Parts: sequence; C-alpha cells; structure tokens
Amino acid sequence: MAMPEINILFKTLAKTASIRSARGVACVVVKDSAVEGKYVYTREKQITQSYDDDNLSLVKEAFNKYGVTKLVVYAIDKTGGTLQDALNNLKKVEINYLACNFALEENDVTLLKQFKETRVKNNMDLQIIANVAADDEYFINFASTGISVNGSAIEPHRFMCKLAFILASIPQTESATYYVLDDVTAVTEIENEDEAVEAGKLFITFDGEKYKLSRAVNSKTTLGANEKKDLKKIKITEGKIIVKGDIYKVFRDKYVGKCNNDYNDRLSLVSEINRYLT
Repeated sequence: MAMPEINILFKTLAKTASIRSARGVACVVVKDSAVEGKYVYTREKQITQSYDDDNLSLVKEAFNKYGVTKLVVYAIDKTGGTLQDALNNLKKVEINYLACNFALEENDVTLLKQFKETRVKNNMDLQIIANVAADDEYFINFASTGISVNGSAIEPHRFMCKLAFILASIPQTESATYYVLDDVTAVTEIENEDEAVEAGKLFITFDGEKYKLSRAVNSKTTLGANEKKDLKKIKITEGKIIVKGDIYKVFRDKYVGKCNNDYNDRLSLVSEINRYLT
C-alpha cells in the first residue's frame, strides 16, 4: 500500500531537482584559535561564534555575497587540531561541496580521498575542492595562484572556499563555466588554458574585461570503457549525486520495511525510478 506515496515523492523530487541544486550545502573546514567543533548555519545572523577575523569574514561571505542556503563549518584547533578530527565528524553530515581554508599536506590529501570513498560507499556523495590532480569526478582541482580579491592577495585555499559557496548556489539549469568573479582583480595567467582544461583543472581566466571561472570541469581525465566525457563536468557530477541521493533516500525511508518487497512491489519501484529519471 506504500507505492502511491513513493510515486508522489519521486514526482516531487523530479520537479524540485533544479531548485534544490541551487540550495546546495557548502562545507568549509577552518583552523581557528578560538572556536572548535561543527556549526550549521542557514543565515548570517546565526553566526555568533568568535572566529578569527579571516574565518569570520569567510563564513559571513557565504551568505552576504553568495546567498548560500546552508553552510556547515568545522573548526579545528589552530595549533593541535588535524583534518582527521574534522572528517571523523563529517562522515554523515549532508554536504555537497567541501573545501579547507588552509594549505593541505600530503597526508591531508590521503585523508580526503578516504573520506570521499567512505561517503560514496554510504550513498552520501560530495565534491571536494582542492589543488589535487586526483583523476576523480568527485574532486575539483583548482589550479589558480597569484589571486587578488578587491586588490588584496589571498591564498588559493581561501578562494577554494569561495568556490564551494559559488558551486553550492548554482542551479542545475546553469553551469559554473565563465561564472563572473566580480571581486577578483588579479591572477597568475595559465599559459595554455586548453591543456589545463584537458588536464582536469579549474582555474580563473581573464577575457580582457572580466575575471571568470574557466570551463567547469572536475579532475577526472581517464574515462572507463563505458564512461562518457560528460563525467568530466562539475554540473554532470552534481546531477548524478542528486539523482543517486534521491533514489537512495526514497528506497531507505519509504520502501525498506514498508513494502512487501515481492515481485510486484519491486517492479513498481523500478517503474517509478524510471519515470523519475525521464
């Protein structure tokens, strides 16, 4: 008797996919001298913690500049905290895009790759922004350096957090390709931009008038026998994550333990999934 509800849920999810993609969850991991732990914000006035100035400015910017709908901040101790501390507490937190507001060590990259594998295994896929040639659709390899924002130099990892905010706010009906970066005032030029795109790098480009994001690709460069080139696009991976998450949540919450799981129920579930996908 539960299949009609599943039908309605899939119809609703299909209709709202584009809207929900523009309300993605951004997550930043920061090192701070005064704040520790996980905090979730949906608007700027909820930010009452006494973050260090740079972190506070970053967290507020998510709302007052990029209009992020939901932000997860995990603060680790500036002197003794580790990325592992944060990732251990973010394994089951809803996140679409994750970035760290500090330079990554080699071990940090290994931890992020393990974190991604755990999330994918648990049907909680996400995209991670880092300067890593991971050859992985779930990693966005941001390659720009020498970045200035409003005339002041900022580190690439700081800008990666801004990227998390940007990407979490763009709907599926749009792409981040050539997204105008109105506060960027300088960047070190990428010598061969076409080669950089082919190498799975996302970077800042200048068209003579404005600074913009390059073609919005992830770090994936190697395609399997049955994989299409579209998997190299951030937008496609985001769509894949939304679809996978929708199907998994409906199956978990509305089918398992609530339907008989006999042939007819399984057939009905598959039919509704196919309708959702089309």
